[in-house]
Amino acid sequence: MQNLHNDRSGIACAILAGGRNNRMGQHKAFLDYRGRTFIEIIRDSMSVWFDEVFVVTNNKLLFSKFPEQVFEDIIPDKGPLAAIHTALTVSTRERVFCVACDMPDCGSLAIEEVIRASKEGSFDCFVPRGSRGPEPLFAIYTRSVRGLIEEEITRGQLSVLRFLERCRTRYIDITGYEKEIVNINTPQEYRRHARKV
Repeated sequence: MQNLHNDRSGIACAILAGGRNNRMGQHKAFLDYRGRTFIEIIRDSMSVWFDEVFVVTNNKLLFSKFPEQVFEDIIPDKGPLAAIHTALTVSTRERVFCVACDMPDCGSLAIEEVIRASKEGSFDCFVPRGSRGPEPLFAIYTRSVRGLIEEEITRGQLSVLRFLERCRTRYIDITGYEKEIVNINTPQEYRRHARKV
């Protein structure tokens, strides 16, 4: 079996840490979980797989003490689609694994499935899909879609899911790995999740 840990050079990782965080009431990247912040946990999980890991945010000052590179949205206030665009623009790699900052349980099995799929076939986007539907903020995107993202934003279309309908998107079955791709969006979800530790 191919050792994907030793085949990382073509893919970077962007942790998407923007958003207004209205439902949580504070920035989710800095929530405490198992004695560390969400973003520290995600950074460490992704560093096993990718040798280029950076943060995309709408407020660079919040991450002034974070050791990795931090980039502000090139097109501000346009949500996750613009964050993906920034990641693809600033990265030195052809492909970028984009992961939201509110997934502290992101695990190796799900990551490996997405990486493996990205090496099979000519697609623009590689997106896991389970019983909750597609997970576009735990997915690999190629630089070739930057122009299309700009078109979508220019016409006011900011939905990542609708954008994926215009791309050559490969959906990856993650049945069995869904617990590794869980967004924590509200204080109630955070408290429930923390009790499981």
